[in-house]
Amino acid sequence: MALWVQALPAPGIRVLVPLSEIAAIGQQANGTRRQLLVTSRTGRLSVRHDAARDTVMDGWTRRLRKRTAGEPASVPADYHGIRDVTHDRRRTFTPVALGLDSGDDGVIAGRPGRAGRTTCLLAVTPCELVILRSAPSANPPGLRADSLCVPRRAITDADIRSGSLVLRSAGADLRVGLRSRKAVAAASAWLEQVLNDHDRSGTSS
Repeated sequence: MALWVQALPAPGIRVLVPLSEIAAIGQQANGTRRQLLVTSRTGRLSVRHDAARDTVMDGWTRRLRKRTAGEPASVPADYHGIRDVTHDRRRTFTPVALGLDSGDDGVIAGRPGRAGRTTCLLAVTPCELVILRSAPSANPPGLRADSLCVPRRAITDADIRSGSLVLRSAGADLRVGLRSRKAVAAASAWLEQVLNDHDRSGTSS
């Protein structure tokens, strides 16, 4: 994946990230402003656009996620305090969508909070760990939302520290504030059952 810029004095590629080195794909939305962030160990590629381009960019981002994800892994059928959202396609986190496809069986997630409040949802699919967050925004008025999609095949380490999920993915360090006890509990369950690490309590500092 590359960002080519037509700008003087030297138009050309500014950032280049091989698909195998992508650690995370993020989307941010605030009012009509959007930003796509692709993170790797060596740098970050940023693409800004307006809400009018949502349909095009969402479809393009979904294809990028599929090419980055790799082979699917198993998803445990039972998580404490987590519900199955395979058939729940409501856009709780608009304009940042979960981006599920019909083949994403067994998706599980932490319960989001009420609309209009600070909320956080954590989901596990056979190919990705997805974290969605939203919070009220005063300027511009509305909701500020972001998503982070991390290929499961790229994750080599994970921990809970002071209410944040800390990941090592494709050689890059990621830290995501989870904003709620339910989200922390969901992340702890994921660490315990998917990473087979039974020492995570969600309360480490």
